[in-house]
Amino acid sequence: MGDVGIGDFLFVMIVADASQNAMSGDAKSIPDGLALISVLVVWNVLIDWLSFKNTWIRGLIEPPPLVLVRNGVLQTRAMRKEFITKEDILSKLREEGIEHLSQVRKMQLESDGQLSIIQREKSE
Repeated sequence: MGDVGIGDFLFVMIVADASQNAMSGDAKSIPDGLALISVLVVWNVLIDWLSFKNTWIRGLIEPPPLVLVRNGVLQTRAMRKEFITKEDILSKLREEGIEHLSQVRKMQLESDGQLSIIQREKSE
């Protein structure tokens, strides 16, 4: 929420390309370019709205969260899948003021690319 995702970036690139093609062509290409941009905007809004309303569609568009650390143990298969190193994880833990992996109950890569950390309770 509030971040620019890869889908948003690609949308901006496609709209920029469509508008560039419309401006560099003959006089008829400007209305054609505006029509193309309008269709792209409608599709983008429609896909966002559908993914908001329907969890099945959201599952097709957004990846599920990926657990990287569970009960202080690195999940190396998940880390390899996303090209995340142990040093990346330890760096993020230090940023959050966590000194050891053993203090982490769960760390996961969210669908928006952010890392979320749930610490163990002091009594655990």
